[in-house]
Amino acid sequence: MKLHHLLVIISLLATVRGYGADSDEYAAWLDSLDVVLADSPRYDAEKEETISNVKRRLGLTTDEEQRYWVVRELYHQYSSFDSDSALLYSERAAEIAVRCDRPDWLDEINLDRAYVLAATGMLTEAASAVKAVDERRLSDRMYIKYCETRIFVQTHLDQYLGSTNDELPYSRTTYDMLEAMCSNLPMTDPQYYWFLGYRAVSSPDKSAEAIPVLEEYMRNRAFNTRTDAKDAWMLSQLYNIAGDGSNRMKWLVLSAIADVRSANKEIASLEELSGLLLENGDLEHANNYISYCIKCAIGYKSRVRVGELADLQYRISDALQSRNDSQSSQIVRYIVYLAIILVLLSITLVLLWSQLQRLRRNRRALHEANENLRLRVEELQDAREQLHAANESLASLYSSVKEDARELAQTNEVKEKYIAYIFEICSGYIGKLDDYRKHINRLIMTGRFDQVRELTKSPELSHSEIKELYANFDRVFLSLYPGFIADFNTLLRPGDEIVPKKGEMLNTELRIYALVRLGLSDSTKIAKFLHCSAQTVYNTRLRVRNRSDIPREEFAARVAALCKSAL
Repeated sequence: MKLHHLLVIISLLATVRGYGADSDEYAAWLDSLDVVLADSPRYDAEKEETISNVKRRLGLTTDEEQRYWVVRELYHQYSSFDSDSALLYSERAAEIAVRCDRPDWLDEINLDRAYVLAATGMLTEAASAVKAVDERRLSDRMYIKYCETRIFVQTHLDQYLGSTNDELPYSRTTYDMLEAMCSNLPMTDPQYYWFLGYRAVSSPDKSAEAIPVLEEYMRNRAFNTRTDAKDAWMLSQLYNIAGDGSNRMKWLVLSAIADVRSANKEIASLEELSGLLLENGDLEHANNYISYCIKCAIGYKSRVRVGELADLQYRISDALQSRNDSQSSQIVRYIVYLAIILVLLSITLVLLWSQLQRLRRNRRALHEANENLRLRVEELQDAREQLHAANESLASLYSSVKEDARELAQTNEVKEKYIAYIFEICSGYIGKLDDYRKHINRLIMTGRFDQVRELTKSPELSHSEIKELYANFDRVFLSLYPGFIADFNTLLRPGDEIVPKKGEMLNTELRIYALVRLGLSDSTKIAKFLHCSAQTVYNTRLRVRNRSDIPREEFAARVAALCKSAL
């Protein structure tokens, strides 16, 4: 037995001996049964292998008496696995018994046939097989089996005829036989406990007395034989009579586990468990278990049980369908509620968006009003004296605003510095261009066109301005990104670093990639900014990229992600 299965059974037995059931224990019982059911093909295969080995022994046996015992073993292997095969081998055993002139063998065979016939619903034939047995010539062992078989057949007949119910579990004939067996059998006989349990289902008091006796008898069971399954089932019935539904379910689970492990297709505990789970509302487990029961009944070729199980399966399927319909209706309601919530949420979002737009318009109007007010300040300067008194009252407010402005100015000091510097450079270039324009205009007005031609022909002015532009760009860029050169050289292979000459801040290669760092990646635009050809920019970028091991398509992105601004 697998260690996991053994631990599960020990856990179940521990809970049986005096502990209540909670949802975790309930789930553990069914989980252990699910594990065993999932492994049922292996148990069936082991059963088939055992039967095949016995058949091979039968083929090698020539002695008639030995053949009888091997055929009887085949019957026992099939008795709870395949009713047709069991009846076939009981017929073969009967033929051997006739040839050997062994009426005692025939009696035992008739009892075997009676069990299989009753299990498959052929109760008349089963009763006839029992009547064919001459109880006067039975040994003590065979008499116990005879009584057990009579009780088995009689209880099936009573159930079929409707002469028993929950309050009257068996007829008077059955009760008399149980009393006789319990009185005559010693407690050392394993069958004693079965008859004791069967007799005790007649009343809660007798059940309460029999439960501890049977539990002690079943201590340390492995739950892998039909005997274990029958005894566990009997305990579940006793607990049912005693009104203990929790222990009833646990022993039904243990009985079903033993049935599956012993490859017993004439399974009853799992059917009863399915009905109990149907009552408890666990429809998934009930449906899985009843499906397995129907498969077993079909394999066992029990036509009557297939019909009974099909009726239970129909009730389970109907409950599942009803629950699914209810859940579908509930889902539809939830969808409707969700749709209403979404509509309300959409309306709320629309209202919020409308309010936000209104707020934006108000802010925009306020901003425009402030701009208009600022423009009017210059027009109202002539009224300063009239507003002097008002300015005095606003002085205290101005001081607090000034303090806030000073804090903001300190925060933006670095930014303003470079913005002012850029404006200063641009203003200088504008002034130079204006002076240059005026100078050209004077030359034209005085008719000195030759000087204009010479002046515009010479590139010295533009060269000097470009050089100054480079210097200003280098100074501003390195002020913003003082670590650019060092960080850029980390992208190049050792020994291929770019170092500006003495007196230079940036050279052409570094200046091109400084523009890339600023987000200008188009070579044509870089060429226009630096006043050189696009081919020069392209060749320079290619030459620098070749000095790096970084893939070409990633190089520009790596440059753009270099050092943070000093701002």
